[in-house]
Amino acid sequence: MRRPHFISWLTAAILAAALGYGQTPATVSEAQVKAAFLLNFPKFVSWPAGNAAPGRPFVIGLLGQDEVGEAVRALAQGKKLGDRPLVVRRFTLVSEVAECDLLYLAAGESRRAPVVRAALEGRGVLTVGDWASFAHEGGMIALVADKSRIVFVANPKAAQVAGLAISAQLLSLAKTVER
Repeated sequence: MRRPHFISWLTAAILAAALGYGQTPATVSEAQVKAAFLLNFPKFVSWPAGNAAPGRPFVIGLLGQDEVGEAVRALAQGKKLGDRPLVVRRFTLVSEVAECDLLYLAAGESRRAPVVRAALEGRGVLTVGDWASFAHEGGMIALVADKSRIVFVANPKAAQVAGLAISAQLLSLAKTVER
C-alpha cells in the first residue's frame, strides 16, 4: 500500500470510529481521536502466537484517570478485533496490568512508568503513553499533541523486546525513537 493511500485510510478509519457516535468533525475531542488511535493500533501490531488463544478477548487496559479512557470505553463497545471481542478494563494497581494486550497509561502515570515496564517485561503487551517522552523512556508508542493534531512517536525496539512487531505501515506514519 502506498503511503498517501494508507494515510488517507488511517485518517478515515479514525474519524469513522469517532464519528460513528453521531458527532460532526467539529465536535470530535482530542480524547476521542486518541481513543480511535488506541483502537486502531492493534491492527498494525503482531503479537506472540500464545497471546491470541481462541475465544480470548482482546483486552485494552487503562492505567490512570483521564478522558481518553472513557472515550475508549465508548468507542470499543460491541467492537471486535478480528474474531476477538474488545474488552476495556481500568487498572489501579501495577500488579494487574499484565492482564491485558494493550495498556494505555494516562499522562498522570509517568512516575509509575518504569515500574509498569518492569512488570510487563517479556509479556507481549503493547504500551501506549499519553506524554511526549514516553517512547524515549522505553514505552512503545507515545501520543503527542502537535498544534491542532495528534501524532505518535514509536519505539520499535521496545516493542521487539516485548515480542511485538509494529508494522512498517504504522511506523511510516510515526516519528521513531532510535535507541
